Amino acid sequence: MGDDLSSPLLVARAIIGKGKALVGLELPQQAIVALDSGLSYNKEFRYYDGMITGEIALGQAYRQLGQFSEAIAHGLSSVSQAKSYRMDYYAQALLAISQTYADVGNFERAFETTQIYQAITDSIGRDRVLKRVDYLQQQKAKEEAHAAREAENATALARDLSSQKRQSLLVSGSLILLVVVLGLVALVGRLRQSNQHRLEENEALQALNQEIQAQNEEILQQRDQLQITYEDVERLSQLGKIITATLTVEALVETLYQELGQLLEVSQLGIGLYQPAQEALYFSSFYENGEWNKDILVPLDNKGSLAVPCFVNQEVIKVGNVERDLPQYTESKPEAVGKPYATSILYVPITHQEHRMGVLTIQSNRPYAYMGYQVSIVQNLAVYIAIALANAQTLQRLSAKNESVEQSISYAERIQHTLMASAVQQASLLPEHFIFHRARDIVSGDFYWVREHQGYIYLGVADCTGHGVPGALMSVICSQALNEALQGGSAEPGPLLDATRDLVVQRLA
Repeated sequence: MGDDLSSPLLVARAIIGKGKALVGLELPQQAIVALDSGLSYNKEFRYYDGMITGEIALGQAYRQLGQFSEAIAHGLSSVSQAKSYRMDYYAQALLAISQTYADVGNFERAFETTQIYQAITDSIGRDRVLKRVDYLQQQKAKEEAHAAREAENATALARDLSSQKRQSLLVSGSLILLVVVLGLVALVGRLRQSNQHRLEENEALQALNQEIQAQNEEILQQRDQLQITYEDVERLSQLGKIITATLTVEALVETLYQELGQLLEVSQLGIGLYQPAQEALYFSSFYENGEWNKDILVPLDNKGSLAVPCFVNQEVIKVGNVERDLPQYTESKPEAVGKPYATSILYVPITHQEHRMGVLTIQSNRPYAYMGYQVSIVQNLAVYIAIALANAQTLQRLSAKNESVEQSISYAERIQHTLMASAVQQASLLPEHFIFHRARDIVSGDFYWVREHQGYIYLGVADCTGHGVPGALMSVICSQALNEALQGGSAEPGPLLDATRDLVVQRLA
């Protein structure tokens, strides 16, 4: 007697089937609602088939949304449950989670799970073939044994009939002939049936061989895909080095357009940076189908631009088909940056250490150009771009500070020179002289001192502790101390230096 159509178990199976179908149609939000409901039923009735296939489908739905942490969690749950339950479910779970690992760029885990998947599918295929061959051999042996028994029975029957007393030679001979003919007919029929079985067995073996060959081709395709993915990661790493060394937005956009074409299809590309004073996103350069658009400003209150929700909500916005997918984000067709929108649109926020910096957009004229793997590549590029922009801002700040410091030091140089004897004063006191004074930095702790006092000319050369600005400050203190010591009555060089030292010590105490 079949299950009642209204039973909870059949309802759970139906809901899981609906969720899997929605995943196949790439409707992940609706699929998640159905799968969550179906899993609660399946867990209540401990229906393991539905629990495992539901977890696999739920991981695929989250992967389509780009929520990879949830996708990995459900993938690991399905792998754990399927491993001890059914090997074919185990293989499906491994294949699904390896695709998720590849989408997030964890290619080491993707490769490991793919190897396990290949080993499991090879094992399942070999077991199927061996079981089928064993079954066919048993059937063949049974058919041959049955045919042999039929032949022996017919021969034994003929011998028994010939040994019996014959009431009538004609009747006995007819009966024997009839039995022999019937036996031969049966034997021929059995042989024909056996040949038919053998033909069917050969066809079944050929079908199994084709299935194994198809599985091997699928594994080779996955291996080739992993190799392509690895090469893309290498290109992405090299591109990241180029990006982080670029210090202007214009150069970033041009570099991205030239290099990104090796990884993705790009018709339009731009970087919009947040301008706090204007509360807007500023696209200084936007590349579009071979042309450059300059100075595009998108205010944050512009509800018709996809750049605004991407920046404000810090979320990835992916539009595979403008006509079909845009209603998810806006009731009306939003405004384009530059010329009218392409068919496929991708916006990714640019953030550095929780500091919102802007958005990166790439667009294509081909529908559904950017799926899970391509989105991961662009998100990684956004990280490199954020680092490059942060480096550029840091360089600008350092340049401004350096300029300010140089201006201050140059002004300090002018002040220090005023403390030394002027060229006119030197010429009046010492008509024949020259001065060689070369500081290591713009200012220094070295200075010369020339004064006339009570008919004597005093010459001094001093080397104060320190270089640069600290040494220059010490030279100001020492020069002033010499002037005060000389005016205080210390005429001889020895007492003059002692008095100068005492004054310096007092001021530094």
